[in-house]
Amino acid sequence: MKMEIGTRIANLRKNKKMTQQDLASYLCVANKTISSWELNRTEPCLEDIVKLSKVLDCNASYLISGDIKRNDIETEIKIKLTKEE
Repeated sequence: MKMEIGTRIANLRKNKKMTQQDLASYLCVANKTISSWELNRTEPCLEDIVKLSKVLDCNASYLISGDIKRNDIETEIKIKLTKEE
């Protein structure tokens, strides 16, 4: 099963040891918005994806499609290691 955008957001956020409230504050959105994204009920708009990529230190293309570019490999490794713990 392919990972969806909300799952990638949640994994990246947890990897940075951020709460949903922390991320919501950085993006100037409601806490419920982050929850909705992470549960894959809704998806962030392009403007929010750009903001998310900056806050979560990843490429927007990774958030959108899951494609890992060279500078995302380290982030992906960290996510996988976090999941295994």
